[in-house]
Amino acid sequence: MFHPYFTNLVCVLQEGGNVHVVDISNGMIVNDFVAHVKVNSSWACDRQSCKVLVVGDLGKAAMYDITMGSEAQLAVQNMNI
Repeated sequence: MFHPYFTNLVCVLQEGGNVHVVDISNGMIVNDFVAHVKVNSSWACDRQSCKVLVVGDLGKAAMYDITMGSEAQLAVQNMNI
């Protein structure tokens, strides 16, 4: 899943269930172990609050924060609303 503000960042789910944020421009992990979810999961991102909801195949859900420095962009966007 791509980050809603930083187009070079993606959330990557490993087979073990760990979610890492990876910079696709150089392949480096910029934030490791952001969350732990089930492998067969559905993802939904709330661009306004920079939260990600992940629902696993057994119905368990986890919500985690992917703000990672985008507070300034959120503030500008909220001022323009």
